[in-house]
Amino acid sequence: MDPVAGFTFGVGLMTLGAVIHYMKSQVASGSIQRNSAIGIRTKATMSSDHAWQAGHASAAPVLTVTFLTAYGTGAISLALGLAFRLSDTANSTVIIVPSVGLVGILALLTAAAIRANSTARAVGDSTDSSAHAELYDGGQREVQIEKHGRRSGGRRHPRGGRYHHPDRLRRRLT
Repeated sequence: MDPVAGFTFGVGLMTLGAVIHYMKSQVASGSIQRNSAIGIRTKATMSSDHAWQAGHASAAPVLTVTFLTAYGTGAISLALGLAFRLSDTANSTVIIVPSVGLVGILALLTAAAIRANSTARAVGDSTDSSAHAELYDGGQREVQIEKHGRRSGGRRHPRGGRYHHPDRLRRRLT
């Protein structure tokens, strides 16, 4: 293989590591909110801002390993390209090392997405059971009703009665 491939793969992997590093640090600092362009975008992480933050926080350690792997594999590829270029030898190691590194990076990104998705789903489930439904009565006053109970078969009131659908619920404000 041509040693230039080592340089090309090395620069590409270093750039990929920099993009993952930037995304991870920006989401962790809260600079990037839920959006449709950057971040781990699954149905669960996009469901709420809280799920977005929780999902990315749980994926942060895996993303750290991912960008370090990209940096390391890129540096090794650059070094191999330089070494084989200086020795005027062709070796398939120049293409095998970055290819294996790229497969590892993709596996780590998949693991990060799975971890973020499962955490976001858990956060979504826990907020569903204790969420506050905001209702308005004639635009006069906001009423918050805490939902409790089972997920299936309708919500149950803490004292045993059933909640009605929020659109049909009318509360007298006195």
